[in-house]
Amino acid sequence: MNSSPLQPKSLIVCPGAVAAQVTVAYDRMVLDCPLSWLAGPESQLLAQGSTLVHNENGALLHGTHLLAGVLLGKGAQSLEEESCELYRRMFAITHGLNRYRLWNYVPRINDRIAGVENYVAFNAGRHRAFIEQFGGIHPRELSAASALGSTGGTVALVFIAGPDPVKHYENPLQIPAAHYPECYGKNAPLFARGSRVHAPDGSTSWYLSGTASIRGCASIGADFSHQLQITLENIQRMLVEMEVPVARHAAWNVFLRDRRDLEICRQRLADTFPDDVHQMTFLEADICRSDLLLEIEASFRTLPHQKAAS
Repeated sequence: MNSSPLQPKSLIVCPGAVAAQVTVAYDRMVLDCPLSWLAGPESQLLAQGSTLVHNENGALLHGTHLLAGVLLGKGAQSLEEESCELYRRMFAITHGLNRYRLWNYVPRINDRIAGVENYVAFNAGRHRAFIEQFGGIHPRELSAASALGSTGGTVALVFIAGPDPVKHYENPLQIPAAHYPECYGKNAPLFARGSRVHAPDGSTSWYLSGTASIRGCASIGADFSHQLQITLENIQRMLVEMEVPVARHAAWNVFLRDRRDLEICRQRLADTFPDDVHQMTFLEADICRSDLLLEIEASFRTLPHQKAAS
């Protein structure tokens, strides 16, 4: 199904589905994602463009300076093969463009199949696709990204790319994920901690990767409150590194392993980022490491007429 280019089209992510699926109708492309909604906005707008194209295993949103899409696995291969194939498809679709942001939804991310954790298998497939595409691992190709555990279905990959210049960032308090030692898996996760994009119209977008309670490469924090504190310290450091201004539009996703931690998390985030409280979506999801209790990601944007207050 192709859409008419007469009005703006949107890429939207909605939680609550049984399995990942994409629907395209009128001006909306929606990824229904198998995550449980807890609080905040019940859907999130990721991108807007002029034309939607839908096919059996995903959909694309085309804009003048943007290409966004959702790609779904077919569920007929191992998770490693499925992930590798999704990234091959994404690299082919975005050839010649800069990749700004990636979202990965991995079914039962902490489960093990034949002794291999699903997240480790996903990383192996992603790693193989990177090596095939670029002949190695190059920091300039590693954009902001997240990987969350969905409750079922097949792996889903969401991306935003385009021709505009992008700068990727690392957190000085953390080892770059691509340099993790093999104790976290033979194939390291491949992403940057954040990315910044300048558009021709003068607007700027910042993408904060999924951020958790990690220092160096180790998970720390024996309880939720401690992990939340370390996560917020990492976020604050990245906002400084990326030079995200105070005056900006924000959209947050907060992923909790246990929904009983919702209220303490909401209150702490409201105290820390009071201007953003109405743009925070809280979801129940498994995190990429089984010892992590939460992960937080965000997107920020300034319009051409906004002043970058600090």
